[in-house]
Amino acid sequence: TSNEVTLLKTTPSYFNVLAKNASSTKLRLIILGGEKINANNVCKYLTQYPKVKIVNEYGPTEATIGCIQKTISKDNIKKLDLDSIGRPAFNTKVYVLDSSLNPVPLGVPGELFLSGDGLARGYLNRLELTKEHFISNSFVPGQCLYKTGDLVKWCSGGDIIFMGRTDN
Repeated sequence: TSNEVTLLKTTPSYFNVLAKNASSTKLRLIILGGEKINANNVCKYLTQYPKVKIVNEYGPTEATIGCIQKTISKDNIKKLDLDSIGRPAFNTKVYVLDSSLNPVPLGVPGELFLSGDGLARGYLNRLELTKEHFISNSFVPGQCLYKTGDLVKWCSGGDIIFMGRTDN
């Protein structure tokens, strides 16, 4: 590229266009987020540019966009790795809870709740929505939990697998 861009942060949809049209690159790091990654395009890109590091980021705006991360390399790319949204980033605490707000066992689906330094305090001028999504953290007094509405499960390696939404 004439601009010698070395870092790109984009959606997987835009990356898919880039991956099909890349002829040479100075990119060292690509950060993807906001939607599911296309395994074929990531594999093809990493085969062509094996030194590029690709990071999948998960995170709603309410909890800092990159609060869960997964690095994908040519060596670790397989279906489980692409279904994984990764592990909590620094200063992020993740809870996978059932409908009674109890932790679920490893491998059992539950709703994803987030807390930590990057958590918002609520929605501006939207008290009812704030009360619905930002709840008291019974695990750490004085902290809040953010109810994401995402259905996930823990895997044995410590990664979190995204399974869909708990709502519409």
